[in-house]
Amino acid sequence: MVTADIVFGRTPDGYDYNAAALSLDVTRPAVIQALVEGTVSSIGTRPTLVFCAGVRHAELLAGSYANAGIVSAVVTGNMPMAERQRILSDWRAGHIQLITNDSVLTEGFNFPELSCLVFARPTASLVRYVQQLGRGTRTAPGKLDCLVLEATPGKPDPRQVTIGDVDPAFADALPNGGPRRPKLVLLDPRQDGRFRFYALEDHACFVAPVNSAASLWMVRQPGVNSSGLYRLVRCDVDGMCLVTDSAMPLYEANRVASQYLLRCSDTRLARKNQWWHGLPATEPQLALIRSRAPDVYEPSLTRGEASEIISLSTYANRAPAVIRAVWPLETVARYG
Repeated sequence: MVTADIVFGRTPDGYDYNAAALSLDVTRPAVIQALVEGTVSSIGTRPTLVFCAGVRHAELLAGSYANAGIVSAVVTGNMPMAERQRILSDWRAGHIQLITNDSVLTEGFNFPELSCLVFARPTASLVRYVQQLGRGTRTAPGKLDCLVLEATPGKPDPRQVTIGDVDPAFADALPNGGPRRPKLVLLDPRQDGRFRFYALEDHACFVAPVNSAASLWMVRQPGVNSSGLYRLVRCDVDGMCLVTDSAMPLYEANRVASQYLLRCSDTRLARKNQWWHGLPATEPQLALIRSRAPDVYEPSLTRGEASEIISLSTYANRAPAVIRAVWPLETVARYG
């Protein structure tokens, strides 16, 4: 859906597609028809939220979904608050199944029963994507999953963030099989998330532990003219080395990284859903979190949650040096 000439630049949510140019692209009749025809059967009877690229886009999609038999409505920032609240109340009550919106329900809105998200507005901003994804990750009685449907071009744009770029959160389990702190499972169309990659949103990196002394990084090219491509680098205590010489889209980098971790990693650290993730955090873990990240400290943290907090803190401190080494020409303005 995103064409090659869409303008790309700085936005409040980071680097993203130009809103005006994107709106012109996605409101073409053929695109509207393809999106609705491609998603309506998957939506079924799920309460659904559609993220759109402008008011006109939201109106066109709501009308098209209504013509396809789904009771739909539009929520925009310029409608009276009373009208917006009435529509949202009808949505929660089940009188409306699908809502299209233009940047109104991206964050700060809570409808736990929501179980389908349609990303009709492509984005290259991880911040925006995660905010939108969060609308569907609330748990509710009887809710088992959240279906994510996305508009992507026939030829993938490496800058676009999609569900394959985000690790689904699965329930941690104790050794006896009893669940602890169950988390909502996202339906991941790629089903290839074997390893725990931590997202460093401020630095556009994803990092996975290889063993207790090494980590594998997927580092996106920084800068306003970024290609959106990633390089893979292994970081050890005594240095760094590129895993491949070439830069690649994130979905390809994820595939290569997964193959590397499958061969070289300590699976107890790198793999998802290890039995120890659900155990209570150790006292050394809790002490480290109290000193490094007191704002997220909780005595009830699991060992897996504590490990994630500590890892993110460690990786964030190292990120500028890693990015400088991997993309030296692009980092002068930000990292010196």
